[in-house]
Amino acid sequence: MHNSHEKESRCAPHDKYFERLKFYFGKLMTVRDFEAEQRYFNEKRWLLNRYGLGWGVLCGLKVIPHPREKCKVIVCPGIALDMYGNEIVVCEEEAVDLVAKSGTQCPSHKYYVSIKYHECLTRPAPVPVEDCGELKSECEYGGIRETYRTHVSCTEPERPRDWHDTSERLLWCERDCTRLLQNPIPLVNAPCPPQAECREIILACVCYVVGKPILESDIDNVTFRKVAFSNEHLRIMMDCMRRELLEGKAAARDRRRYVPLLAETIKGISYRDGKIAVIELKDGSRPVRCMSDGDFIWVTDKESGHIVRVDRRTNKVVDAPSVDLADGCWGLAYHDSTMWITHHQTKPGKITRINVCTLEPETVSAMPDCEDVNDCNKLKEKAPEPASIPPYPQEIVYHRGFLFVSHGWEKDGEVQPLEGKQGVMPEYAKRPILISQYDPERKCLIAQITINPTEDSIPVSRVIAMASDGDVLWVLYEAIHGHKGHRTAVVQKIEANNGKYHCGEIYKLTGANPEHMVFDGTHMWVSHDEGVSRIDVDTGEEARADTDSRQTAIAFGGGEYLWSAEIGQNEAKVNRVDIHSKKVDEWLEIIEFQDKPDAKYSVTDMQFDGDFLYLTARFQQPGQQPRGIIHRLLV
Repeated sequence: MHNSHEKESRCAPHDKYFERLKFYFGKLMTVRDFEAEQRYFNEKRWLLNRYGLGWGVLCGLKVIPHPREKCKVIVCPGIALDMYGNEIVVCEEEAVDLVAKSGTQCPSHKYYVSIKYHECLTRPAPVPVEDCGELKSECEYGGIRETYRTHVSCTEPERPRDWHDTSERLLWCERDCTRLLQNPIPLVNAPCPPQAECREIILACVCYVVGKPILESDIDNVTFRKVAFSNEHLRIMMDCMRRELLEGKAAARDRRRYVPLLAETIKGISYRDGKIAVIELKDGSRPVRCMSDGDFIWVTDKESGHIVRVDRRTNKVVDAPSVDLADGCWGLAYHDSTMWITHHQTKPGKITRINVCTLEPETVSAMPDCEDVNDCNKLKEKAPEPASIPPYPQEIVYHRGFLFVSHGWEKDGEVQPLEGKQGVMPEYAKRPILISQYDPERKCLIAQITINPTEDSIPVSRVIAMASDGDVLWVLYEAIHGHKGHRTAVVQKIEANNGKYHCGEIYKLTGANPEHMVFDGTHMWVSHDEGVSRIDVDTGEEARADTDSRQTAIAFGGGEYLWSAEIGQNEAKVNRVDIHSKKVDEWLEIIEFQDKPDAKYSVTDMQFDGDFLYLTARFQQPGQQPRGIIHRLLV
């Protein structure tokens, strides 16, 4: 017989101090004394668990597919600690029904499996009591079983702030990891974090479509799992980190001793210790943009509708199932298990949304106006008429709950690339830049934002890149300024006012021919023909990184560094920029063409996934078709 036993609200310690019982002959012991004895030792243990080990999974508890049931997964045996220090021990495999546990079929096909500490009363026994002189028998429980419960949710359970979040600001002067490892005193001296409310521990996220079997690749045991490393595991990791850092410092003068060069030709590429890997794509492919969904790297092809997906765990292209669309692809934006793709050669424009779990595409070329969708009177009369999506959608970004799509220019039925000499403005450039705003939930068009030419700034390119800093949408393009026609890169704010977006301030940069733009959490970074510029998102002040060479694709990753691709005469390199000092270190030669001076090589995009830096590039020799290349670098 089991009854639920909800524990009283805990504070650490139970009182303002710890107090243990003192025994002596003749002491009268009551239930309160025995409970106080248990509470003393339990709270001491919970305290050490909490601040000595932290909370999360200690070992095991891997989620795997059920061998027979399609809708079930298995939680393997293991041990975890919750936020209060309770030990969660799973001794046997437990089958979890995703739909039954969650109570519904998740629209996004993502099910979050978690575990939580639970207590229940056991060993019931009759207890004689006296009621007004009459002896009666009532039931009491003689034990409390420490167990657990598994939970399944369609939405990611809220993850409380970690100790790392409260201590990170104390380590701003410890940016060099070697100093922190040699002197961890600032971290140890940080105040003890307050005790938070106990919540379930996320074990895995499962992509499950009703009726289809769950595969090993459908279960993510990494991204959402909170891990509490044992002291032995931490010692091994710190020793490894010290060795890597010492080698990195020793290699500062000649990094080629530790980072192997690629071969002279594309087909002869080799790598050592898995630090650099290359995936060659089909002849005629022209990769444009790349983005991660957490499990796979997605790459669009400018010339075809084939989407390349690279498995991050194996670094191999996933051919089955393949994702093939009808039109050439350009931009990528990912949010809430959906990948959005633009088709840059379509008129009217087309946008495709793909669920990353089911890989089922939905391509749209027209959307109703959002005002009509919300207007009940219009809906009673007739359904709102969808309007065509403006032609040639290219760059796409998710910002504050909406999708923003830029559109290319048209001349004689073609989308115009960057062209023209310094100070020369093509006739077709005397037109506004168009950006569309969409509501991805209601699938409707909200507004069209127009960047019009002014006397001081006339756009002469399409939108090269867009990026969100959380509050403001930033747009990058090239413009001619003043009467002399000086041509430079320009960043412009797209700001919200009373829920409606409008064009904001314009900031002229030092270089021209802009290529890419990323946000590092504090500043915007833009690559151009004179290097990389850092823009203060509040003031628009520009600070240029110390390089005079042309930089193309850029990416932010690793907490402290910006990575930028540099194209030379017969080589391509990746540079590492310290975001705090703007110092540039020549980091790695990606490829050299010593015997092929006419070969053309260009990096089109970069993506940092937390472990590796992915580069999409295009390579072409005279008289041959271009070939797409994907580089994976361990940084």
